[in-house]
Amino acid sequence: MRRCVARLLALGATAVVTSAHVGSPDTYFEGAAGPYPIRVIIRNPGVVPGLAQITVRLLDGETVRQVLVLPVYWDPRTAAPPPADVAQRVPGDSTLYNAALWLMRGGSYSVQVTVEGASGTGTALVPVMAVATRRLALEKPLGMGLLGLGAFLSLGALTIVRAAVRESGLAPGQQPDRRRSVRAWIATAASAVVLALALVGGRAWWNTVDAAYRSGLYQPLHAAATVRATAAGAVLHFAIDDTSWTNQRRQWTPLIPDHGHLMHLFLVRNRQLDGFAHLHPLPRDSASHRRWSQWRSWGRRPEPGAQPTRMTPGSPRRETRRGKRETPSH
Repeated sequence: MRRCVARLLALGATAVVTSAHVGSPDTYFEGAAGPYPIRVIIRNPGVVPGLAQITVRLLDGETVRQVLVLPVYWDPRTAAPPPADVAQRVPGDSTLYNAALWLMRGGSYSVQVTVEGASGTGTALVPVMAVATRRLALEKPLGMGLLGLGAFLSLGALTIVRAAVRESGLAPGQQPDRRRSVRAWIATAASAVVLALALVGGRAWWNTVDAAYRSGLYQPLHAAATVRATAAGAVLHFAIDDTSWTNQRRQWTPLIPDHGHLMHLFLVRNRQLDGFAHLHPLPRDSASHRRWSQWRSWGRRPEPGAQPTRMTPGSPRRETRRGKRETPSH
């Protein structure tokens, strides 16, 4: 009983300690930019395009000349990277720098952090996943203001059309006849129909774009895990069967490694909580991964015997990271 309580307490403590990062959309990095040890925090804007907030802290307290940050998209063929932004020193803290960078496309970025000082120039690359997790709602006051401005512009356009048809060809001081007035009203009515069709078409286009954005919002992928007995032993099959993954129409970008592995898979024994495994499935073909691994029990030595683990994602063209990482799991 005491052992079970101790395990539950250990699990709870682990959850509390790691809750700051697990499920967080932000990226945390601690490493070195050349001779300068740094800690970088990148706060995901939650929308794409969006403005990411970046803070860089110098850990050794050394004064530097400047800190530069540059977002580099995974595919350089899309667009050339912009010039690096100069991070501003936070008032009152000589070791803390802040900057804001636009992430224009969804996918993998490397934020290049360059530190220039008396010890030379050092650079660190921080992997960042730009993913849309929320949709910003249009505030009602702003919507009402835009509606009023649109109505004003539409009435102004109709007034210009009516005046142009009715009076554009008259000499100074000459009054328009009935024929011109009728033609002006007909042109105004036709222009009103055109504007109405343009507004309807614009609304349909807006709804289409909004629906496409909603469909691209990040949601945890549905996956299924089963254990099958084979001649070589028990085999764990892990399959991602979510339609957003398996749909061939979705143009996922290639898999990228995180900490040197394409996937980090964590397993915890459900009932006794006495088994824990950290697996690195390796790609076996375009649709499956395999890895020989061992279960590890808390407080015990590894159990004898190895078990193969296979991952079947259903599509190799997913830009994602799983498991042990400082950016959120996908």
